[in-house]
Amino acid sequence: MAERVVQQLAGVVWVDEKMHEVARLEAYFVKDVKFGGGLLANLQKGTSFIFEQAFVNNEVWLPTYEEAHVGARFLLVKGIKVNEVTRYSDYQRFHVETLSTVAKPKETADPPDKQRD
Repeated sequence: MAERVVQQLAGVVWVDEKMHEVARLEAYFVKDVKFGGGLLANLQKGTSFIFEQAFVNNEVWLPTYEEAHVGARFLLVKGIKVNEVTRYSDYQRFHVETLSTVAKPKETADPPDKQRD
């Protein structure tokens, strides 16, 4: 099913030349994508997505921007349109220390497996 969905996508990918990572991705559907013959769901032509990421603190690639414009119809009745933009910023590094210790379990006064007389 994923292959069928991807076949209906068109778009552009920007790749960072130095790091060989995707810096920006723009994709949109060139045709409607039907699930269950269109009875279950229909993802409409023109539905689009944008994703951007950046190399933060010279350490890791993290998302900076996402945008989605989705049109869909469910069960041949309910149609929805969603437009969403998300921006990510102010990433911070946290240092965390953990200490794990293993100790002998504490003995109970009266173990449950021993019977009393």
